[in-house]
Amino acid sequence: MKNSNHKNQSNSYTFPHQLVYTVPQLAKLLQVNPQFIRDLVAAGLLVPGKYGQIKFDYHEVERFLDEVKGMDFTDPLFVKELAH
Repeated sequence: MKNSNHKNQSNSYTFPHQLVYTVPQLAKLLQVNPQFIRDLVAAGLLVPGKYGQIKFDYHEVERFLDEVKGMDFTDPLFVKELAH
């Protein structure tokens, strides 16, 4: 799949536009450990599909990014608002 910069009109995110991301690709994109992505899935905060292996479509990634604004996900089981 060819990567290109994509800016969605509904939000301010700019990221490589792919149809789907694997766990390692999404972890790299979000600059987190792959285990953290798995923890988000286990907590029901990020919903994958399975296309041979666990993958996330870009609509799900955008939905997640919109929902996490202003939230602390240090522990995906106990999400809280960021202290200001």
